[in-house]
Amino acid sequence: MECQNQGMTPVGGALEVPGAVAAAALDRLRRAVADLDAVVVAFSGGADSALLAAICHEQLGDAAVAVTAVSPSLAGAELDDCARLTSSWGMTWERVDTLEMESAAYRPWHLERSSDRGHPLILAFHVTTG
Repeated sequence: MECQNQGMTPVGGALEVPGAVAAAALDRLRRAVADLDAVVVAFSGGADSALLAAICHEQLGDAAVAVTAVSPSLAGAELDDCARLTSSWGMTWERVDTLEMESAAYRPWHLERSSDRGHPLILAFHVTTG
């Protein structure tokens, strides 16, 4: 398996990222976020969204808000983790109650899946500034 990514090599099915490559990627992310006026991060509490939320808060302070979709498919412990993490960072966090269980298209998929992670819920946020 040939890896086309900057210095990353496959290791046991995953990519090993040298420290310099990871540092450069984080630097690019920080610069991109710093160019924004404000941001709302869809925050599941997982590693990816936690990293993004932390960097957005680091770069934008109060102009960064983390938002977690809350429904019966979200484990209570995960919701607690979201609240605890954002609180420890001093980041504004909001929960948004969703209604996907009321959707006939969602319910059969939800009942058949083997895990409560990664549901195909798409949220649209309209952010206004005053």
